[in-house]
Amino acid sequence: MKRKKGLQLQNWIAKYLEENGWIVHNQKPVSKMLTTEKGNIWISQRNDIFGCIDIIAKKKEEKTLWILATHDVNLERRVEKLKEIGWDYNVDCVELWQKKDKKIKIYRYDIFNQKFEEYGFIYRKKFFLLAS
Repeated sequence: MKRKKGLQLQNWIAKYLEENGWIVHNQKPVSKMLTTEKGNIWISQRNDIFGCIDIIAKKKEEKTLWILATHDVNLERRVEKLKEIGWDYNVDCVELWQKKDKKIKIYRYDIFNQKFEEYGFIYRKKFFLLAS
């Protein structure tokens, strides 16, 4: 059930971005067949980009958007994984989208403070930018 909720969030984000003019690659889990004593079974296997990215989006004259989508309340583990990647912040924009309650919080990596900060949120399909 957890993975199903995650995929629903991921699909919602991809659709939202496409509706706003982005070209989107939505990375999905892959199925893998295992042979056991009882026969063949299919399992779902995570297939994240760099082990942490769910969605890549591109829009003309915008930085490439790299998104980690999550329902997780403890973001520290996710943030550490994102920090391990050698991002080029001249061309990359790294965001963490967290579904919490009835809105989606968007955290963006701040290269000057070296941390993720809440950038905005989406509520009822409307984006709200937080003042910095």
